[in-house]
Amino acid sequence: MHLTHLTIDGFGMLSDMSLSNLSNGLNVFHGANGAGKTTILQFLRGIFCGFGDARRMRLIPPLKSSHAGGSIGVTYRDARYSVIRHLRHDDNDALAINHTHGHSEDVPGLRKAIRNLDRDLFYTLFAVGSSESHAIAPLVRLALRDGIPLQNSTRPATWVNDRVEQLRTEREDLFRGTPPHGRLQELEQRRQQLDAEIQKLTAARQRVQDTWSQHVEPLQERVTQLQLEINWLHAELQAAQSELDAVEDRLWSRRTEVVREERQVERPAPASTAGWVDELHAIDAQIVHLQQVLKDLAESRKQLSHKAAALAGTDAPEVETFFERQRASIQTLEQQTQHLGLIEQTLAAASEQQSCICAQLQNDIGQTLLSVRQQLYLICQELSRQQGVHAQVLINTQRASVDQCEREVLNQIQQLRLRRDALLFHPARTASETLQHRTRHEAAYCGCEEHSTFVNGLPRSVVATAPLMDVVVTERTHEVSAARPGDTERAQQLRARRLQLWSQWQTAQSNWCAAQQELATLMLQPREFAEDQSLQRCRYEYTIVEQQLADAREQWQSLAMLQCVLQGTQKAIQEETCSPVIEHASGLLKRLTLGRYPRFHFEAESQQLLVVNESGQRLPAHALSRGTLDQAALALRLVLWNYYVERGMCLPLVLDDVLNDSDEQRLQVAVEILTEFGATGQQILFFTCQEHLANLFAEEGATVRDLPGSTRRTIATSDLATAIAPVLANRELPPDVVAAAATNEITAAN
Repeated sequence: MHLTHLTIDGFGMLSDMSLSNLSNGLNVFHGANGAGKTTILQFLRGIFCGFGDARRMRLIPPLKSSHAGGSIGVTYRDARYSVIRHLRHDDNDALAINHTHGHSEDVPGLRKAIRNLDRDLFYTLFAVGSSESHAIAPLVRLALRDGIPLQNSTRPATWVNDRVEQLRTEREDLFRGTPPHGRLQELEQRRQQLDAEIQKLTAARQRVQDTWSQHVEPLQERVTQLQLEINWLHAELQAAQSELDAVEDRLWSRRTEVVREERQVERPAPASTAGWVDELHAIDAQIVHLQQVLKDLAESRKQLSHKAAALAGTDAPEVETFFERQRASIQTLEQQTQHLGLIEQTLAAASEQQSCICAQLQNDIGQTLLSVRQQLYLICQELSRQQGVHAQVLINTQRASVDQCEREVLNQIQQLRLRRDALLFHPARTASETLQHRTRHEAAYCGCEEHSTFVNGLPRSVVATAPLMDVVVTERTHEVSAARPGDTERAQQLRARRLQLWSQWQTAQSNWCAAQQELATLMLQPREFAEDQSLQRCRYEYTIVEQQLADAREQWQSLAMLQCVLQGTQKAIQEETCSPVIEHASGLLKRLTLGRYPRFHFEAESQQLLVVNESGQRLPAHALSRGTLDQAALALRLVLWNYYVERGMCLPLVLDDVLNDSDEQRLQVAVEILTEFGATGQQILFFTCQEHLANLFAEEGATVRDLPGSTRRTIATSDLATAIAPVLANRELPPDVVAAAATNEITAAN
């Protein structure tokens, strides 16, 4: 397994960060302290082993992003995948694997490999930070736990013969050229059988899927058409209902009109009264009559005000709001009706099956009936409110009519008053005549004691006059309909139109429900397909057989190679066999320490790995300097990593600042060794904050990439040698002091 890219959506202080085009060998990243190297290491640990430690370290939720997690690209069995892990809303992390290139059948195997990954092994061996770089004991513990030999073994040389014979038997069990066939032939035949069965099941599944699609697509189109028809009929029904309501409102509305009739009545005039006096008396009579009319109008206004006061607060909402409420109530009633229909179907089905479900449906029916009653009463209240508003409108219309009549009567009184003044104050009139015909208003506030006696004693004006014509005014009120011509016929047409639309809407609704039920039945078939695990079982068994076949072939080749090696070296084998892990790690340690510590020694009694110096003294880990611990842990880690890779655990090695305490010469050797491991195709991700170490990798031909915030400058080899020459000249200083001095010199040179 190799990493191809790394994308961090949000993790700790990092967000929207991407490292792409990772090579299959050595990848070196340089970044200053705080650039996020350790955060990237913890992110890789979280991708493979979960975000439990990241939560405890408060790396999630992230500081700069709302999306916690990210993804990595991996190559697994010649295919490419994207491994994604994000933090969900329930604070659990979700692992997803997307197939990007190659065979998608290996997705379950990759998921299983990640889920079964040993967290202790991954944290201790494959993803190591600076804090774990000095620990040798955990590596020893892992090796012992997983059966990796660290102790030298002593066996008689004769065991090789038995082993060679055993290898020959195992090879023959795996493959025989003649019957009976071996394990390889059996697995090959089983794979062919499974392949044929998979093709057969796939073809059958495809035929069923095509048939299902041919039924579902026309039915979906019919459901869509019926839904459009239902919406159109509903809109037409609402429009017809609205127009019908408007016509019926006009048919039901009434307004009150005041009809005023005048007629002339001939009345013989007294011979002793002058014509202007009779006219004056008639004007006074008309004024008195009009005053009585004003009183009647005031009484009518009073009654209308009482009615309006009783109807105060009945203002209805806007017409659109009223229609929306009515539509919502009707839709709710429709839903409850459909629900009752479903209950009826359930009861019919239960009746056919002779089972009682009354207890189950009792509460449901009660709730549905309660909802229907509520909607009916709400509609009743809205209609009562609208009738109140209609009555209020009629009262306002009547009050406006009364106000108009009052203004007309006041205007008539004003005209009569002007005419009376013109007659009374004519130049031909005497003061005596003016005093005789004073009005009630002119005597209302008179305080003179002899005024009335004096006026009554004045002589009257008597003349012979022609008969007088009195105008008799009568008024009556009657209600008039507000309907327009043709409203009755229009109302009948609209009622017929509404009934027709309602019938069509009900039919379309029934067809839509039937189509929906049929579509729901068809949509259950994919679930039946999913529940049919025969094809998945065949594919899974095919994957297992293919893996077993590959393992058997690899085992056969390994056995053949091992048999050849054992046969060729049978005579030269030693009685005492050294542990290959210790031997390989000792070679690396000798190179890393420049020969000062030539080998490792495993002490079986104490289960402890010791380091042997030049004088043959065996030293425990706590007796070594931090720099020597760096090289010892790196040597053992590289060998164990290689051993686990040979076992099939192909994971990249991620190292974060594991050589911080090494001097310059040992750093050069470490760079060479890591470059050699990377050249074999084993992927290494090496993070460092040391600028001179990054330059050493660059000089070895490795590609060094700078993380955000890096200020690395390349130093030529000659300049580096010049910078550290004065430091290396002091041979008596300890290696750690020499390394620190070299670092200071290089920093000063930059």
